[in-house]
Amino acid sequence: MPTRVGIIGLSADQTAWATLAHVSALKSPSPLSKDFQLTALATSSPESAKAAAKAHGLPESKAYSNAEDIAKDPDVDLVVVSVKVPMHKQLTLPALHAKKDVFVEWPLGNGLAEAEEMAKLAKKQGVRNFVGLQARMQPAMVKAREIVASGVLGRITSTTILGIDSQLLNLPEKARYVNDPNS
Repeated sequence: MPTRVGIIGLSADQTAWATLAHVSALKSPSPLSKDFQLTALATSSPESAKAAAKAHGLPESKAYSNAEDIAKDPDVDLVVVSVKVPMHKQLTLPALHAKKDVFVEWPLGNGLAEAEEMAKLAKKQGVRNFVGLQARMQPAMVKAREIVASGVLGRITSTTILGIDSQLLNLPEKARYVNDPNS
């Protein structure tokens, strides 16, 4: 039986992060995708939740407007939290209290204290609360790892990686929060 996934932050917008990163992975031809099934979603309002459910082929009964309801859903085994960092803790805690595994976009919390609190609760509840680090699988990072592992460069004792994504300079309004140091 596949792991049943509920995504907090999954909107109807097909260009939004949750759709691009999570839904596309769940629907990919990857051997792992057969192990997961999207069963519910939560957004910030009933209207946007209904629109998102329609966009992603879910029944309206699986479209929630808060973290508490998706956490209570018996058809959700894993909750994905794909929202701005300041919201991670408040949206993760209901799932942990409901004894659901939780996958949170990096970073886990807005600071060490939040991360430690959530990790402690997950351990107490006997569930997993883990962080997504998608950059590890980006083609450039995979290639760098292959080169280092091959030994062609000798023994690597330290690295510094510096890069810039020109897309960060011209973000649409809805995505400008990524440049906010509080997010």
